[in-house]
Amino acid sequence: MMRSTVMKNVFPCGLVSTIPNPGLHRQPASCPASDRCGWRPQLISKMAFHSISGDPTIDAHRFPANLPMSTSDHIRKIFIDTGALMEGHFLLSSGLHSPQYLQCAKVLQWPRHAEWCADRLTALMGPETPDLVVSPAMGAIIIGHELGRSLGRRAVFVERQGSVLRLRRGFRIREGEKALIVDDVVTTGGSTRETMALVENYGAIPIGVASIIDRSGGQAFPGVTHHCLWRLNIPAFPPEECPLCKSGSKPHKPGSRT
Repeated sequence: MMRSTVMKNVFPCGLVSTIPNPGLHRQPASCPASDRCGWRPQLISKMAFHSISGDPTIDAHRFPANLPMSTSDHIRKIFIDTGALMEGHFLLSSGLHSPQYLQCAKVLQWPRHAEWCADRLTALMGPETPDLVVSPAMGAIIIGHELGRSLGRRAVFVERQGSVLRLRRGFRIREGEKALIVDDVVTTGGSTRETMALVENYGAIPIGVASIIDRSGGQAFPGVTHHCLWRLNIPAFPPEECPLCKSGSKPHKPGSRT
């Protein structure tokens, strides 16, 4: 009887992934969690998901014992396992209502998840590098800072003073600088476009947008380069057209402007 083996890839960053019957499958060339992380293969005979800490919540970012996931599958798993993909009746910061909400803060509370997301976005960007990263507060501050680290560039944020986004705290945006606008979740893209306009008012040049999630289905920024890890089209409705409201449900506002 032929013995089944599993290739367990143990990466220096701590991530572990497994590949059944390694002789039949191509081994990954690098750690899926970081372009800069090496890997070393080990043969084991246990067909199981390997948890370093023993806590499935802490280890939610690791791969199950099957073929490596795509980036969108991986980020989907992270959101599900951390409870960041929420179902219900939600009032979005755009004013729209939706049956689903993506709470990136529940993902970004784990530094390894924030690092993974930023490194994946950096890989998507290719050779063009900005001079600085600009994010709208509050939700995008963490991913903006992590992307600045990954790119080796300054990361600043803009924040609301009244109803207007402003550059504060001694941050500077210089004329002619190339700026990457970074957000956590894009729905209508209103805050992102407002950030782009502020950057242009300082004489800088927005070279594109990066976000963890694009829930507009790629429709938020026509003609603008938009890099994201997970693009999906979640329905969102004006309050007067919301089917959940018509059924008697009341919306909940879980975001940072609550």
